[in-house]
Amino acid sequence: MDSGALVFTQSCGHRLRILGLSLAAGAVVALIGYAVPAGRGAAAAAVALLCGVAAQAGVWMYNTGSTSLDPGGVRMSQGGLVRRSVAWDQVGSIDVQESAHPGFGVIRTVRLRTLDGRDLRLPPLEDGIRRSDPSFDDKYAAMVRYWQSVRPGS
Repeated sequence: MDSGALVFTQSCGHRLRILGLSLAAGAVVALIGYAVPAGRGAAAAAVALLCGVAAQAGVWMYNTGSTSLDPGGVRMSQGGLVRRSVAWDQVGSIDVQESAHPGFGVIRTVRLRTLDGRDLRLPPLEDGIRRSDPSFDDKYAAMVRYWQSVRPGS
């Protein structure tokens, strides 16, 4: 196998969902501003606005990310802010985790477990409720093949 990099990315493809959440947050700000007694509307609106911004940041952070595999190890980025890397000699396993959610079905994610026991979700590799990925199994297989080709002792 080529020892170049193997990269999986997920851009924020849920623009309509984010737009909807933004509009809902704006509506909440407006309603709180009108519902709060006189003199306290500005403070309540500011708190509601901050909550809306935090919710938007959470949606953006969850829906963007990348995992890059190269001869040095695995590099993960979530939302452009959270970055982690794990050297191949520290990787214990790469597995699919299935989580059942009553009424919604099963979510499958790719998890990397380090030798010291850390369990890390690889950002864009998910199949289930939020993201349906018909090529999930192919991506997982490509990742395992890459890991087997570059890990120490192979």
